[in-house]
Amino acid sequence: LSLLNDVAGSLVRGLSEAKHDDRAVYNAFVAVARLEGGESVLVFPAVSLASSILTSSLESSNAIKHNDKDELINLFLKASLTSTPFPHPIHVALATPFLTSDHIIDQAAFDERLAPALGLKLRAHPESVLPILEVILACLTNNRRIDGSKHMVDGGDGASTNLLSSVSKHLKSAKLEMRWLAWKTLVHLAKLSYSEREGGMGRQTSLNLESTTLVTNALCEALTATTGSTALTTSDYRSGAYAALEGVAIYITNKLPGINGHNELSSLQFAERDTPNIAELADKVLSTLVGSIVKDKAAATTFAADAPDTSFSLVAKEVGYTAILTWMWLSKRIMQTDAKSGYDAALNYLADPVNKYSVKDGEFRFRVGSLVIPPMSVYLSSMGSNATSG
Repeated sequence: LSLLNDVAGSLVRGLSEAKHDDRAVYNAFVAVARLEGGESVLVFPAVSLASSILTSSLESSNAIKHNDKDELINLFLKASLTSTPFPHPIHVALATPFLTSDHIIDQAAFDERLAPALGLKLRAHPESVLPILEVILACLTNNRRIDGSKHMVDGGDGASTNLLSSVSKHLKSAKLEMRWLAWKTLVHLAKLSYSEREGGMGRQTSLNLESTTLVTNALCEALTATTGSTALTTSDYRSGAYAALEGVAIYITNKLPGINGHNELSSLQFAERDTPNIAELADKVLSTLVGSIVKDKAAATTFAADAPDTSFSLVAKEVGYTAILTWMWLSKRIMQTDAKSGYDAALNYLADPVNKYSVKDGEFRFRVGSLVIPPMSVYLSSMGSNATSG
């Protein structure tokens, strides 16, 4: 993907210096993207290169037209969601420059084109489309013109979409890979929390908590429920929710006021006024996790050979423990631990084996010993795996 971006930039610079017709080059990439059949994989790098031409070269002359953007979106959706067989997620990832371009994929494009198509295809072909959805949403988290909250609830404009419920149901899949993809996708949904407004210096982007709160509340409700279609009644099911909650906590922590980012996008932070809502969310999550983790006695099943990451098992109790520590750290970070029932419950959970020591149950070694050598972070390990695999 880095090479693809470099090639696109080099092409744009070279075309500018040579005074080539940018529109003709754009049309050439679009012609490649129209190829069908066995060459459909070329669509994804082609739309990326075409979008780079539009945003880097034609933008200065105000030549980005609605028809241009619409054509690229049509080509992308056709290749990713209507071709048979469905493309490999690695091929879809070649469209990263296209998906992260906020000149091409803006809020209207997401609301009217991408989200409805993704929701429809996910319900019709979940095993084929969930891997593609995970890749697309991972890319869109780096596009700061997208807020996904209206597509995570029933009713309103997102009535036919509700990506949140469509993804969450796969936390209960009988297949390990689907559960893995579900929790990762839920973290991506939680990150689609950008807001745009016009300010004195033009269009300004900020973070909001709406999508993050919707995802977090849905996970807490699923962990708390004992019956119903959303209830996570086994350790295998709960482990995915724990991993997602850990990922959400890390995301929030990295976006707290005072945490410095490394670039313009990562430097976006939650506002100070969001702190009380974050504290309330942390309190709810900690209460939920402590009440849920006591149900987990055994490890979840090891991932199969064809699962996305095979280097470790998803052990529900360990993942839940890591999630508890992560949300406790978040509470400490915002200095919101006083009179918080969730934080107190988490402290009591950690200290309980000291008060009720039993060498046989192993809880002292697990809870207190894990403070010295914490269990591996499933969320951070998955991010590292993604980085090394491209």
